Amino acid sequence: MTSKILYEVSIAVAPDVRAEYLHWLRPHMDTMLAFDGFESAQMFFNADDENEIVCHYVLRDMAAMNAYLGGPAAEMRADGARRFGDKISARRRILKCA
Repeated sequence: MTSKILYEVSIAVAPDVRAEYLHWLRPHMDTMLAFDGFESAQMFFNADDENEIVCHYVLRDMAAMNAYLGGPAAEMRADGARRFGDKISARRRILKCA
């Protein structure tokens, strides 16, 4: 039996680029959903800090996660870094569903 994977990306965004970042992030999430194994995505805002955004992606299994990490992940991350530089920072976690 395979377990679903939750890929969590927590982003701290500088207030002066928040609106522009959100405008970019929504289609970025749609692109992520086009990758094999990505099943859903949801965006959350920290109730105590509107400049912290958390994205949750549910993947079919660890094989799909590994395929993403070994393939398009570098370019997807680089796109945000090119556009926003040091105005954003991200932390990522990979969680296995029980």
